[in-house]
Amino acid sequence: MITRCLSLQDKPGIDSLASIRRIAEEALTHIVPAMEADGGGVVLEKIEDSTLHLELKGACRDCPSQDLTIRQTLLPALRAALPAEVKIIIE
Repeated sequence: MITRCLSLQDKPGIDSLASIRRIAEEALTHIVPAMEADGGGVVLEKIEDSTLHLELKGACRDCPSQDLTIRQTLLPALRAALPAEVKIIIE
């Protein structure tokens, strides 16, 4: 069962941008291989002010299913792992 965190203090170890990066990268390790198999990918570009900036790479940048991948795969996985106040921007 996956539970969603409500704040940085609700989950031990989530108290810094480094922790947010580590958790986001862990969540992405379960998604990226499937994206790479289709010639695409996603990269964590930066984290600033509790905002996670990701960039689609390769075939994912121009894929007609890009919105579907973002809405049904990337965002749910990241939101399940990260505190609710972390904003996610995917470009």
